[in-house]
Amino acid sequence: MTGFGALLDPGIVATAAGWPEPGPWIGADALVTQLVRIRAGWSEHRMAQVEMLAERGEWVVIDYHSWETEGATSGIIDTVFDVVGAFRVRNGLIAEAHFRWNRAEALKVARLSEKGAHVVARSMKPAAAWGAVQSGFAEILDLRTGIERRRYGAPPGARPVSLAKHVASPEGPGAIYLCQHAIRSKATLRHGAAEIAGGFAAWKKAGLPVEEVELAGPRE
Repeated sequence: MTGFGALLDPGIVATAAGWPEPGPWIGADALVTQLVRIRAGWSEHRMAQVEMLAERGEWVVIDYHSWETEGATSGIIDTVFDVVGAFRVRNGLIAEAHFRWNRAEALKVARLSEKGAHVVARSMKPAAAWGAVQSGFAEILDLRTGIERRRYGAPPGARPVSLAKHVASPEGPGAIYLCQHAIRSKATLRHGAAEIAGGFAAWKKAGLPVEEVELAGPRE
């Protein structure tokens, strides 16, 4: 939980309406303590799919499908559930985290409608995309050439991918595509994938982290 705790704003407010312990938890330490306590009852946990439902302004809404947990003593899958989180990201840190049992309730927290959620999620502001990546909800797939990556740098952890391959068959929810000016990335917006609005130029203008790329690695 140490890595996750580093993503939280010190004054974060978190709730879980409808849960046995609904909160609120005020402050990063309080939330991490609660999550550690819950996690102690599981030996393993996994999610079948993570879907980014919506993004607007500082808000990102994430749907965790078929979250399976194994009991710490039984060692068997004893709980399978879906949960939706609405996260408010400020300056790359999670300032609010609200967990709900269904999409409608989570979208309501973020003042978004279910009707427009998927459309909104297609193009994400750089700060929201970085927040989703830091939280482990998404991955940046870099469509740019090796020359561009070496010249301008890249977001930390961004995976270089083949433009032709990913235009033909984009990855699904959780994939956030990046090019230099959000032109090439438009061709990948299918299957639930998203793009970074404004491309890498907007990423750099927003003052988000950039790492140097010395060698052009293989493009998947």
